[in-house]
Amino acid sequence: MESGESAIRADVESVELRIAGRTFRFGPLVMFHSHVEIVNADDALDRLNAGTAAGHPVVMRPVKGQDFTGYLAGQGTSHDLQQLTRWNVDGIRERGLDEAS
Repeated sequence: MESGESAIRADVESVELRIAGRTFRFGPLVMFHSHVEIVNADDALDRLNAGTAAGHPVVMRPVKGQDFTGYLAGQGTSHDLQQLTRWNVDGIRERGLDEAS
């Protein structure tokens, strides 16, 4: 991978997030981002070329500290993402929903 950067869209069976001591489980989800870097790009490519990539995770993170976007599979489209919904977790400031965001 020449740059180790790409766009990504993935159907994910389940995601577990731990926020403020609480565990939230979601799935199935569609996750996407327009600009991620592949943290272990060289290792992933080496394994792919060697035929040993099956089951090996590819680690991605958004470039410039942005967030991934996701929605419940079958529960909407990217056009529906304009409507933000609160998580309602005490002590968590929600960007785009709180005045101080």
